[in-house]
Parts: sequence; C-alpha cells; structure tokens
Amino acid sequence: MSTCILTIEKLQEIAPITNALANQVEMLTSFIEVSEIMHLKEDILGEALYNEIISNIENGVWSGSNQTLTETYLYNLSGW
Repeated sequence: MSTCILTIEKLQEIAPITNALANQVEMLTSFIEVSEIMHLKEDILGEALYNEIISNIENGVWSGSNQTLTETYLYNLSGW
C-alpha cells in the first residue's frame, strides 16, 4: 500500500466504526487509499498539493500550512 494521509491509528482515534471492527480494522486500508485518491487527490486538493502532503508525511517534515490543513481538516474528512 502506498502512503496515505489517514492512517489506521488516526482512523481509530476519530471514527467510532473502528470500535465495532476491533482487530479487523486492517480490512479498511485498501478503501482508505482508494477514497483518498478519488476524493482528496482528484476532487479537493489536486495532484500537486496531495503529493506535497504525502511527501511531508513520508519525510516527516511539515510546512505549517500543510500540517494545519491535514490535522484540522483532512484527517476528519478522510475518516468520514
């Protein structure tokens, strides 16, 4: 699986559905990847900004605005 904005750990923090799935939450990883590409990358952020945020995640280096955007909006948007 490629890097995603929303991780399973973050999903467990923000989405109550993970409580019902317990240890089966790993089943959702492919759906997270597809939904991020379809909705965040293609419809909301565009390819350049999406790729920049993914690069920030992979490198562990954030610009202030990308981190704020991700933590304030994208985690919750991805989780629902």
